[in-house]
Amino acid sequence: MKTPEEILGERIRVARDARGMSQAELAEEIQSNQRVISQIEKGKTDMKMSTLRRIAAALRVSVDWLVKEQSVGVDLFGAQNQPGGGDTSKKVRRRRDPANVPAR
Repeated sequence: MKTPEEILGERIRVARDARGMSQAELAEEIQSNQRVISQIEKGKTDMKMSTLRRIAAALRVSVDWLVKEQSVGVDLFGAQNQPGGGDTSKKVRRRRDPANVPAR
């Protein structure tokens, strides 16, 4: 099982790759260096909240998207979870379960 740091690092890497950015480009964007980005993506280092915010801004994703407890996978490019995207103003319409509808 992956540690939270490894999951966070993987999400950062996936979002960075989706943006077509290299580690060096991300590092420059957040005023850091490539070695730090590499360590973060491997889950080998802790980072300050300010660094996480800068990374999220550079990758055009929310901090919430980076840190939520969900593995990177199929949902990554869904409308609600796409890095930097998705129309979050639309509400999801759920079908009522007839068994739970009260009788009139």
